[in-house]
Amino acid sequence: MSSAGRTSPHSRGKQTQRRAFTLFELLLVLAVLAVIAGMVVPTLSGAMSTRPLRGAADQIRQVLTTARRDAIDAGVPMRFEFETGTNIFRVALLFDVSAGAVESTAIETPPGVTFIGEDRLDGDIVFAESEGLSLTAQSDAAAVFFYPDGTSDSAQIRLVDDANHSIVIKLRGLTGAVTVGSIGRGGGP
Repeated sequence: MSSAGRTSPHSRGKQTQRRAFTLFELLLVLAVLAVIAGMVVPTLSGAMSTRPLRGAADQIRQVLTTARRDAIDAGVPMRFEFETGTNIFRVALLFDVSAGAVESTAIETPPGVTFIGEDRLDGDIVFAESEGLSLTAQSDAAAVFFYPDGTSDSAQIRLVDDANHSIVIKLRGLTGAVTVGSIGRGGGP
């Protein structure tokens, strides 16, 4: 007797195994993925929108650190200055702080001051009202001084973007250490 075409009672259960997902299972997985994407996308878009602000803060941190190092290396004070409400900043080498020749404007360079460079923050980011800064006499520029012994003025420099996000760069006077804070809301220029 041939067993071809016959199925034993034990093999019938094996023929009922599934080889694919049901439509309900696929829709359930898609719904879960949509919910996860709905939670992740706003977080990522917020992080992406504040990326230029973080980049500008890192740029200023690097400039401040370089100005401190240059003051120590050159043995003369350095000045970092900016005007509130703009994105322009300058670094100057000072020859004689006690003689009062430390003030400057963007156009004229007084005796004893050599501007090393002027630069701009990227994008729509501007300097906002900040704490612990000196105002120069010949302009409305706020200034931070770095001294040859490695110390500096203590200051907090605040940057603001066009979406009203802000970030604070802190400068510790005794050590000249520069730290960049977290991005927050509010505090326009």
